[in-house]
Amino acid sequence: MRSRYFLMTIVTGLYLTACSVPLPSPTAELIEGAVPTPEPAATQTQKPTSTSPPEPSSPETSRILWISSSTDLFNRVLTVDPQNPDRLAYCASDEIRVSNNAGLTWEAFPAIGVKSVANENGYSLYGGDSPSGSTCLSVTLDPNHPSTFFAVFTTAQEEMGAPPVFYMGFFTSDNGDTWQMVPVPESATIEDFGGFWNLGGDSVEVLFNSHRQLENPTVFKTKDGGETWEIGNLSCPFSGPCIRWGPAPSNIPGMGSPLPQGIFSSSDGGSSWAAIEPPVELRAPAPNQLVAFSDNQVAIVSGSIVMTDPSPINSALRISQDSGIRFQQVEIPSITTSNDYLNYFPGLQMLPDESFLSQEPETNNWFWFDPHIPIWCPVDTDVLPQIPRLLQSVDDRIWWINEAEDKADSISWSEIGCTES
Repeated sequence: MRSRYFLMTIVTGLYLTACSVPLPSPTAELIEGAVPTPEPAATQTQKPTSTSPPEPSSPETSRILWISSSTDLFNRVLTVDPQNPDRLAYCASDEIRVSNNAGLTWEAFPAIGVKSVANENGYSLYGGDSPSGSTCLSVTLDPNHPSTFFAVFTTAQEEMGAPPVFYMGFFTSDNGDTWQMVPVPESATIEDFGGFWNLGGDSVEVLFNSHRQLENPTVFKTKDGGETWEIGNLSCPFSGPCIRWGPAPSNIPGMGSPLPQGIFSSSDGGSSWAAIEPPVELRAPAPNQLVAFSDNQVAIVSGSIVMTDPSPINSALRISQDSGIRFQQVEIPSITTSNDYLNYFPGLQMLPDESFLSQEPETNNWFWFDPHIPIWCPVDTDVLPQIPRLLQSVDDRIWWINEAEDKADSISWSEIGCTES
């Protein structure tokens, strides 16, 4: 088994901070080389039985400024405090579990009170792993108010039932003793809720997916742990291009209906925003990422786009050299030889060392891709989840939610390597 570098990362809410030193690297050459397509022979080498690739880029040589995952309202994810990478949180049955020591021990805070709050507002909790249905999907931490948690729950209209189901935001400012539904600005409704955001600053944002404001999504912000709220604009990231995710769809309207999440860029410091086309499709397996490499270079990583259109904008990896104004396709080798899945990379995600993880679409086995060499190699572990998941990298461990056992799981980076014979 090949060892991995120790990854010094700071997870910033939905932002994963790596190193900002713009040193040369294979990924940098991909970006700066416009659209370098791998040689056909290398692309066809899908599953080597023996490989000894060079070590990946270390954090000291990585160009990555940040990695931002999309606001996925439909899957359970682990969250990291944007100012304290040792503070982790996730949703469990009827509670939120928080660790202040990088997962060594966990403290539980009740979420059962959400049920009555939803009922008072005409909704019932839907689904979930507990009899009460009080299992949230994700929790957002407020670094400045440790007793405040913002959580997403699945609901349905109490009178009409499901479908449709809605993904709604609730919060507590007293460690779960009492809960409230997030307040709603006049330009939106609670059913327009599109996710929480904390970019590491002094405020937590609530996004609303109002179709009346496609260019400037509705944003409600709080700086005091939910005590007061004010209308605002989307915030720019703390570094790199001013590009970020917009609100996610607030409900699943029916079978086969699209679930797009927009990507927005700003050329005036966040005063106004323009949508980037096409959006990502959340109905396809997670995750989706924005990756910033410099003040001008940013990538969209969206391996779950099935190529029904040969247009360059429908690519698993798109690169912009001008802060998100224009994007170009960057081809990466396929994991499979099946013509039905050549451009399908379920679970595709870039890691802080500029390598990639993805699953082979027919077997769900995980593969690893080092930009030093244009082939994927099988990952030498069967511990990783068998369905596409956002894998959170924190220091020297990689985390995900084990839904079957209702807990957070992790393994050391040293346990992930290429299969060798």
